[in-house]
Amino acid sequence: MPPQRSNAPNRIVGRPLSPLGESPSQRGGIIYASVSRHVKRTILPRISYRAACVAGLSLAIASGCGDSGAGSSGSVGGGAAAGIGGTSGTGAAAGNGGNAPGGTAGSAVGGTANGGGAGTTGGTGGTTPGAGGAGGTTGGAGGTTGGTGGSGASGGAGGSGATGGSGGTGGTGGTGACSPSQAFGTPVQLTEFGNSDANYPWLTQDGLTLLYSGFSMSRTRLFSAGRASPTQPFGTPTAIANINGDDNSHAWPALSSDGLELYYATVQGAPWRATRTTPTDAFGTPTAIQLGSSSQEIMFPRPHASGMYFGAHSGDWYQAKLYFQPMGGSAQVILNHNGALRGFSLSQDELTLYYTLSSTLGTQRVSFRTTRASTSVAFEAGTELSEFTDLNYPSRRMDVTWVSDDECTLYGSARPSSNQQSERIYKAVRTN
Repeated sequence: MPPQRSNAPNRIVGRPLSPLGESPSQRGGIIYASVSRHVKRTILPRISYRAACVAGLSLAIASGCGDSGAGSSGSVGGGAAAGIGGTSGTGAAAGNGGNAPGGTAGSAVGGTANGGGAGTTGGTGGTTPGAGGAGGTTGGAGGTTGGTGGSGASGGAGGSGATGGSGGTGGTGGTGACSPSQAFGTPVQLTEFGNSDANYPWLTQDGLTLLYSGFSMSRTRLFSAGRASPTQPFGTPTAIANINGDDNSHAWPALSSDGLELYYATVQGAPWRATRTTPTDAFGTPTAIQLGSSSQEIMFPRPHASGMYFGAHSGDWYQAKLYFQPMGGSAQVILNHNGALRGFSLSQDELTLYYTLSSTLGTQRVSFRTTRASTSVAFEAGTELSEFTDLNYPSRRMDVTWVSDDECTLYGSARPSSNQQSERIYKAVRTN
């Protein structure tokens, strides 16, 4: 909005004024008044009031010289012989958003002689306070004997703050880990392997690759199957290349944690090891390794960080025990138990053990869980997992050969019915 000219009356405090600003009797009578009217009507419209003040026209009309405008304050009226009083304080910020500065603080000093009366009220601030503009500064001081400048106008009110956005919806909480005190659910057969013989399953810790031994082509061979997700079925199994080429039967496969070493044993009890450069390469030619004593037959060779765990017996399958052999050391029994070892699974930290035992002639299989405080001590006899029922075969239970590190998923093998001799792979899960 354009600035408006001030309509404040031409007054000096305490005295009435003629249309020219002062009484003619005080300035020389009728002639002086006539001259003043002539000046105001003909000369002053051609120059600004402020210019008239600067030119030294110390007429009383100079009291109206101050301009009003955006952010400027009006001038203080001049005394008869005194200098011009200080201008008023800064007005409110004009324009949109209060960005334009207010008027400059008064700096003119009044005359040192006796000044006139007090200055007029300070000019009004900007015509429209800017939205959110800050208030003007304090008005400038008047002349030494002049009137004090008026205060600046109040600033416009600040704009309202924007409303904050709504918070996002929290994600769904993850499923908590199962508790070892909970029972496993009923074992379910993995039907993707069909009706072919499959036993002693072993999985990588991510649950994506499964190795097992199965009867094929008149002997037991090693197989591998993969899947994209632990919740999906396994794909079609394939015989592990470069392992099954001889006439021996092979069983109990397992991989090292990096997937580059394969360990297994022949059913005659000789342990073997094969290596590869990357997890996607084929294994090279296997070589025999030494575990236990030369008189023992080896089962379930399992590599771990501290050494090899395995089952062994001296010619009597039903007297097999669980052993540990450190790298470069001698084998020692690490679990005191009665009955033949049918399978086991050890956690990656080597402190939790699941295992299956059978009585003489394998007429009863029972699985257990046990723990130990450190790898420097042996395991004690464990607690029976009574939830593993007969799986439709009353006299037998499942051989446990792999348990996930969180102890929520278990794999093993069993005969599905009493009239079948071949075994199938089963899975059991703990639920929260």
